Order: sequence, then C-alpha cells, then structure tokens
Amino acid sequence: MASTYKDLTNNYSPVPAMLQYAKKEISNHPEIFIGNLQYWIKKRFPRSNSAEMNQVFQQLVEEGYLFFLGEVYPPHISNENDVTILKFVYNNNLSEIDQLILHQIKTYEYTKLNSLSKDVADLGGYEEEDEIKIAIQLLFMKKIVIVENNYLAVNWDLIMGCIG
Repeated sequence: MASTYKDLTNNYSPVPAMLQYAKKEISNHPEIFIGNLQYWIKKRFPRSNSAEMNQVFQQLVEEGYLFFLGEVYPPHISNENDVTILKFVYNNNLSEIDQLILHQIKTYEYTKLNSLSKDVADLGGYEEEDEIKIAIQLLFMKKIVIVENNYLAVNWDLIMGCIG
C-alpha cells in the first residue's frame, strides 16, 4: 500500500530540524536565554510539542552545550567540568540551585557553608539563603558534595560513575 503525503507528515519527527535551528540560534546568539530559545523554536515549529522540545534540549546537553543561569552556551565556550555537572544535574533531575552549588564548589575553595550559600544566593538572585543551605545539606547526604582537606569538594567519582 502506497504512503500518502498525510501519512508521511504524520510520521515525521521535527526534532532533527528543531535541533539544527536551535544550534544556529545559539551560534548566532551565544548566551541566549533558554526562554528566548524555546520561544524562537516554537515560533519556527508551531506544531512541535513539549516532548519534542525536551528531546532537543537533551540532545544539546549530550553535545556539550552548557545551560547555566538561564542561558545556553555553545560547546566551544563551555568548560568540560561545567558540562559534566550539567549532564549529572539533568540526568538526575536536580535543581538549578544544585547546579549553582556544584559550580561554585568546583570554581572556588570553600571551608564554610555560610559563605557558599551567600555566594550562591547572590549569583542566582535568590533571596532565601535557608533554601540554599537545605540544598547543600541534601547534596552532602547524597554524597555529591564531600569534604577534602578541609574544603568542600564535588564528588567527581560519583558524578563520573553516574554519567558514564
């Protein structure tokens, strides 16, 4: 039985085209806001659904694009450790606060939770420092954050084991 045009269009996935468009937009506008990128993709592909949009963003993560502080960075701009943290956060359904905490610990040497929570609050524009302290404690309980030589550290062994 021959396929009709309607059959072909119903079985067509727009994800590859959406992905190419997203890459072009990110290339043209490094540090584009995630919401703006979603808007432009949706405007270009109005019939796309949220599952297809999620597939596009998952593929961008897999290809090394960095999502940080509400913006998207191309792979050549992003740091390998930041991409590793992003993949771990994304694959384990952690929050943006968790990502900020891990980024700060990776970037700076902290010995006190108070200074870490204050810096994360300032960086992310959060008013509730207590929420950040709770998130830090949960990361400790999950052994994602550890103490090495009296400094807070990212547990790279655990993260690398989880993302392969």
